[in-house]
Amino acid sequence: MNAIANIGHARRMGQWRADFNHQVELLLPFGLALVHGGNHSLAAGIANAEGSVVTRTVTDLSPLYAHVRYDGMSMVRTHDACRLWEPVDEELGILFEIGRLMVEHGVRYDAQVAVEEDEGEAGNERFPICYRVFFDGQDTGYSLSSSGATRALLRAGFAAGGAEARAIVVEGAEFVHRNQAGQPVRVVLEHYGRRPLVDDLDRVTLVLPGGDD
Repeated sequence: MNAIANIGHARRMGQWRADFNHQVELLLPFGLALVHGGNHSLAAGIANAEGSVVTRTVTDLSPLYAHVRYDGMSMVRTHDACRLWEPVDEELGILFEIGRLMVEHGVRYDAQVAVEEDEGEAGNERFPICYRVFFDGQDTGYSLSSSGATRALLRAGFAAGGAEARAIVVEGAEFVHRNQAGQPVRVVLEHYGRRPLVDDLDRVTLVLPGGDD
């Protein structure tokens, strides 16, 4: 709880970063990361979708598929049907067989998702994943989703996909928004590679240095 509350963008301990305490093993062909150290701070990074960590160990189970299978009850040696092990949880056996299907069908965990672009100019006007929100030059500590950014610009009178809207979301041009108290504030949306946290600009509260909202 302490790690999640204090580690990350706009938090007391600053933006998440990898360190020597993070021990992660990559399990193939699934692409699962098994954590052997740094559980709490890694959980904070996952919760905020910040940073990356390098795996020092990689274990590939793919060679086992020629010799072992899961029959729904036990791990069975293929050539003599010897029962090697009965998993405590059947999910482990199911996961093992999912890996077999991934190998047989050439499914990679790190495959890039192909996104079909829309026809015409609209296909080039997609908003990035999310935006860091600045009020009058001060970082609010919030991230705005792409749909929230679209609605905020529409309410401010900018046509979605238009040149002015694109200038705001791509080049960081300012626009004026009224906060919950009705006061005008200068808003800048800075593109930031992080999971969206807020979907509406009206929910963003400007935090003043004195601690008052």
